[in-house]
Amino acid sequence: MSSIRTLALFAMVTLAAGCRLPRDAAAEVDGQRITAAELESAVRAFTTTFGQLPPALERELPRVRRGILERLIDRELMLAEAKRRGIRPSPAELEKALAPAREGMPAKEFDATLSEAGTNRESWRNAAERDLTIEKLQAAVTANTSVSEPEVDAWIALHRDRRELPEEVRASQILVRAEDDAIEARRRILGGASFGDVARAVSLSPDADRGGDLGYFARGQMPPEFDEVVFTLPKGQLSDIVESPYGFHLFLVIDRRPGRTRSDAELRADVRTALLASKREEAFRAWIANARAKARIKYNRSLVPG
Repeated sequence: MSSIRTLALFAMVTLAAGCRLPRDAAAEVDGQRITAAELESAVRAFTTTFGQLPPALERELPRVRRGILERLIDRELMLAEAKRRGIRPSPAELEKALAPAREGMPAKEFDATLSEAGTNRESWRNAAERDLTIEKLQAAVTANTSVSEPEVDAWIALHRDRRELPEEVRASQILVRAEDDAIEARRRILGGASFGDVARAVSLSPDADRGGDLGYFARGQMPPEFDEVVFTLPKGQLSDIVESPYGFHLFLVIDRRPGRTRSDAELRADVRTALLASKREEAFRAWIANARAKARIKYNRSLVPG
């Protein structure tokens, strides 16, 4: 009898997952639709980052579309849980998050920048509120995650070579599709415009809202075209135009950290922070998997084949 119930349940799940949805719906999550337009917008945002898509990624585009849809499904599950828990950012938290993107930019220029990106102030604000809501949910879900001192000891014992820190560079970038756009951006910066302001206005990279700031990184953590420039570029000097498979770049080195040996206290603090981040990420992935297992998810197979 139990095997008959199992087969019946499997048939119901299969039917639900493959049932027909309206043509304008890419998927449905517990009755909440993800529209085809939302999916296409997310795919465009992803591919625009690369400028002209590398051939390998072009061939993988159907798989990329499916992966993006899965992330949109996860997002719906997270937002639904946040709503259930009453989690959302306060007006002050939202304003603090939005302020850096508008800093130093006149209102008209800022609106024009949003328009070029295919959005407006309301949509931009809503997206920021959504992202902050998800961050707060992640913090709530993983609040009880901790790292013990024996765990830190065990990690250090297995990774004694990690005491040495390599040279690191903190750099900003501007990414554009066409070389003419890079020439114009470089002209504006040499003419006195702030690198960060130009990055926020024209860069296609996800770090544009931070003024192009890539943070600190060591050799090998970025594409080779990046390393060849930033590890030889003097601090504060604007690079020449750099071409990569993603488009055309400009770089500015903000700071350098020479290679050094970490103290015992610093090493333990860094390891504890890294382990905690890893455990929180693992805990949240487990939460997502559990939420998916309980959710009613339907796909439009004509838009995104399984």
